Amino acid sequence: MDVERAACLNRSCADYAKRGAGNVAPAGRPVRGRQRLRCRTCGTTFVPTTGTFMYRLRISEDAFLEAAMLHYGGYSSRRIAQAVGVSHSTVLRALNRAAEYADQVKLALIRERQVPQDVADRATELICWRAATKAVQRHSGKRRTTRRTRQRDGSLRDVAGAWADEDCDGILVAIYRLREHAHAAH
Repeated sequence: MDVERAACLNRSCADYAKRGAGNVAPAGRPVRGRQRLRCRTCGTTFVPTTGTFMYRLRISEDAFLEAAMLHYGGYSSRRIAQAVGVSHSTVLRALNRAAEYADQVKLALIRERQVPQDVADRATELICWRAATKAVQRHSGKRRTTRRTRQRDGSLRDVAGAWADEDCDGILVAIYRLREHAHAAH
């Protein structure tokens, strides 16, 4: 872990996003090989992967990028899991995360895997497309239901139910990423 490259992620901190300012130091002992960091200016603690596509994933960055390239190669998620050596659900979670952070994943593929720009563009486009189609498939055939809610004055009112917010957000993020890639290609 390179503490000098870390920066405080607290937007209200005076040293926000300043790398090498000397304000970030290790906080406590490493737990399961992960070292928390603390900003000496504001006292905020965080991990080095906060705000990146690797945040809270129990997979190495190499395995993550390998999974992205195998997905680009047309492998199923179960075959990818077998090749990378992680569970099927971890691969699905990693591919969904890759769709959310497509720009960061594309840069990592180019920088660390020396993947050509057009291949990295196409790989992240396929990952975003997969996330969008999976999210739409989850919602196909589901009906919105009504539910009763209590108003501020104490009366009850019927309100149209909605799908889970995180699923709707996933659909919107994936569609937005697809549109970004389509505009960038032209």
